[in-house]
Amino acid sequence: MNLRAREGAAEGTGLVADASNTLADVSLADVPRGAFALAGAAVGLLLLSWLLVYALIFLPRGAVG
Repeated sequence: MNLRAREGAAEGTGLVADASNTLADVSLADVPRGAFALAGAAVGLLLLSWLLVYALIFLPRGAVG
């Protein structure tokens, strides 16, 4: 039994549950795309900062040992 069927059974009719689910589906349609964009930006900034630390701190020090 899927979520809509359970909500429809709980409500007695599926009309209210279907309308609210449709509104929620439309409202949340862009959420995964935005989450992936935010995660990608965070990973990109992390990688860029690591490369800057490597280039500006570790490489000028030279070999240790």
